[in-house]
Amino acid sequence: MSRRGTRRRSAGRSDSPSRGVREKHPSQAGRELHEEGASANRVLSGKPQLSRRINASLILGLIRREGRLSRADLVRLTGLRATSVSDIVDQLLEHNLLREVGPGRSTGGRPPVMLEINPRGLCAAGFEITPAEVRAVLVDFSGNAAARLSYSLESPEPETVVDTIAGVLRDIRRRAGGLARKLAGLGVAIPGIINKDEARVVFSRPLGWKNVDIKALLVRRLKIDVRVMNNAVAGALAANYDCNSGEANSLLFFLIYLQGAPRSEAATVGCGIVLDDRAYLGDGHMAGEIGVTVTHPLTLAQKYGVSRGLR
Repeated sequence: MSRRGTRRRSAGRSDSPSRGVREKHPSQAGRELHEEGASANRVLSGKPQLSRRINASLILGLIRREGRLSRADLVRLTGLRATSVSDIVDQLLEHNLLREVGPGRSTGGRPPVMLEINPRGLCAAGFEITPAEVRAVLVDFSGNAAARLSYSLESPEPETVVDTIAGVLRDIRRRAGGLARKLAGLGVAIPGIINKDEARVVFSRPLGWKNVDIKALLVRRLKIDVRVMNNAVAGALAANYDCNSGEANSLLFFLIYLQGAPRSEAATVGCGIVLDDRAYLGDGHMAGEIGVTVTHPLTLAQKYGVSRGLR
């Protein structure tokens, strides 16, 4: 597994209101892990409710990326009016998504009150589905892992996967303790072609799935918000989010899955693409789908016949 980033950072980039944040509104924060880098990096002034949601996302993202900031810092970095920043910050404090952490450095006059992300404000669960197991992690609002679990799969049938996820979620919430009561939602990473708009698995060769509405099955079972994403795309967004505090805004993320024994007939290779902090999926949701790479041609020739196995 490797990744390659294209770095592009100019002095003062974080001071520009037109760059750099991919956070969700408080009511959606922590829900899977990171949609396709949806850009909340523009200050909006229009419909009040939408503007407040997007600007709250902007403020959360700035504090998450830059560390502790004061209200005055947020006014300077976002370009929003001081009253707007104050109102949004008060709302985030009320929802326990931010917390005040004492005075900052003063250049004269009253020291500013610094703000930081409250790790226990919300949490989210992430799941990776493979043909053999379900891997799960529960993270706090700062993105730190509070608990990890891995369960074997008896079979990759959709119903079995849903049952296993339900059991893993129950156990991982128990391990996380009180934080789990603030679960905002869960994200599911799956190998294969995912229709983003419908959250439907169009085709997954490793799992043997075709046109499986896994989101609907999970929502019906768990009664919680669910986001479904290709596993390589999820990895690319996570790598981009975590790569040197956002200095890399474009990258390729390769995910290699070796099927079966060490002398397997083939390896499934996936690639997630991030361009300017956004996942690039392509018109058919297939961007980065490299597919199957032959590692032992003779094995394929024996299984399928020489003419098919070696072509």
